[in-house]
Formats: sequence, structure tokens, C-alpha cells
Amino acid sequence: MSVHGLLVAGGRVPGILGKWRCFPISLRSSLVHALHNSCCRKKSTAPEKIIPSVGLCDENTRESGNALDKLFSSEQQASILQVLNTASNKELETFRLLRGRKSINIIEHREKFGPFQNLESLMNVPLFQYKTTIQAVNSIVSIVFGTRRIAWAHLDRKLAVLDWQQSECRQLMKGTYLSSVYLQEISSVISKMPNSDFYVLEKIGLSIQNSSRFPVVLHFHIMEAMLYALLNKTFAQDGQHRVLSMNRNGVGKHLDLMVGDARTSGKELVKQLLAESVLKEEPRVRFPSDKIVRYRQMFAATEQQRAEEFYDSLLQAVAFYELAVFDTEP
Repeated sequence: MSVHGLLVAGGRVPGILGKWRCFPISLRSSLVHALHNSCCRKKSTAPEKIIPSVGLCDENTRESGNALDKLFSSEQQASILQVLNTASNKELETFRLLRGRKSINIIEHREKFGPFQNLESLMNVPLFQYKTTIQAVNSIVSIVFGTRRIAWAHLDRKLAVLDWQQSECRQLMKGTYLSSVYLQEISSVISKMPNSDFYVLEKIGLSIQNSSRFPVVLHFHIMEAMLYALLNKTFAQDGQHRVLSMNRNGVGKHLDLMVGDARTSGKELVKQLLAESVLKEEPRVRFPSDKIVRYRQMFAATEQQRAEEFYDSLLQAVAFYELAVFDTEP
């Protein structure tokens, strides 16, 4: 959940929610940024323009909540809390980022524990801490795997490509699916990956109703389980959960790559993004000038192959930022 949704809702603001409009823009902006950064780690390198003028990037959630309280006067805190303590579920859902489970959790929390007494208590609402952590992300590694290949793309929150690679895994799906072979192959790929805030795995969701597909389904389950375990172990930090999954068709729908229920190739979209990075002043994805030639050569080298993992790793990263971090449509 993010209070950002309370501040950017379109249309008329019903009832008590109109009180948000009483705050100066600078105050509303400070609250949004404070909440977004309330759970970030001390080593955060978020752009300066989104860091509030108070020290909120503390590992202790309670201290973060206290900092939120200190950011506003008593009168302003009272108005904010009145919104959260009196708005109905329907009113909360008029704001995009509070729809679904998030608004329900606010209602359930105040019914169970009573009204919010201060801004610190917001940190106790399920999904609130998780969402603010996601929206404070500085970089991610997006990982897509197939039957013979693992590809990954490292992008920062400006959608600048920091690195983009693929590795051939020719020993997989041979013989009896030896765990030692999978461990060796996957560990080798992970050793090349950089440290990042989150690692996003593609969730394919293949059905096993067709028995002929069972070997492929088993392979994907092994890959996902090993990547999840090894990534969390390799990049563990303060016991934080750092590996997420993203539905393949959900990415396809966001990027208009679906034909009916089937996902089509992302090759042409990636080709377009590469071209726009040179031709447009504000491209959707930024390929650093010192790397653009290498990436275009890599793309050209894959055009004769079915290197969908390579393309999809980049596209999944774009969709993750636009859907989960920025909450915007392209």
C-alpha cells in the first residue's frame, strides 16, 4: 500500500478524503516520499529528488514511523489520520494504489485494533511495509529461464540498462534431472549477477494436464526453486526477502504482447526500444551510450535464434518498474 494513491486519484474526492487537498503540495509530496522510503536500507542510493529532508532510511521500522510523525504538525497529523480512520472501503478504493487487498487491510486493522493513533502505526498494516519497500527500489535483476538458457537484465529505477546477459545451459534436461548438474549450472550463472535490491523471476504457470509436457514442467519447477533458494542465500541482507515472481502473461498483457491467451515474441518490441534509445530524447528504456553498440550487436546475434529468454528478461524488468514501482501505464 502507498499513500501516494490517496494523493493522485483522479476525479472528485468524496467526503473526508477531500482533506488531502487542504495540504500544501510540498507537504503532500513529503509524505509520499517519506512513506516510499520508510523501509529502505541504509545503503540506499535512491535519487536525491525523492529523498525527504528527514532521516527515514533507517532499518528500524518504528524509528521510521516516528520520523513520519515528526514531519507534520499535530494538526496535519490529525487530518491525515482522520482520513485513514473514517474513510470507507469504497472511498479508499477510489485511489488506485489502495485498491483490492490494501484498502481492506486498512479497514480490518482499524476494526481489530481501533483507530490509528499516529503515523507510526501505519507500519503495522499488512502489505504496507512491503509495498513501500518495493517502491523505494533502486535496481533490480530480471531473470528469465528456458530449457537451455538463462537470461538476466540489470536495470535501475531510471530504466537504464546496467547489464544484460544470457548463458547457455546445455547440460539441463538430460538424463534423470540430476540436482548436482542443475546446481552447478545455476550457480555459475548467479556468480555473474550483481548485487541488487530485488531479483524478479518469470512465473510461467504451465499446466501438467498434458502428460507429454511433464518433463518441461518439472524442469521449470526445479529451475525456479533453485534460483529462488540460491539467490536468497547469495544475496541475503538483513534477512530480507529479495526474490519475487512475476506472471509471464501479466507482463505480456502490460506490453501488448498477447494474442488471445497466447504470449507472442517480444523481439520486435526490444528492437524498437533499442532504436528509441538512440532516436528519442526521453526513451522508454535507456541504454548507456558506452554499451549501446554492444547490446545492439548482441541483439543482432540472437535474431536468427529463438532467444526469447534474452528479450523477455529486459521486458520483464520494464513491466516490473511500470507496474510495481511507478504504477503507471506506458
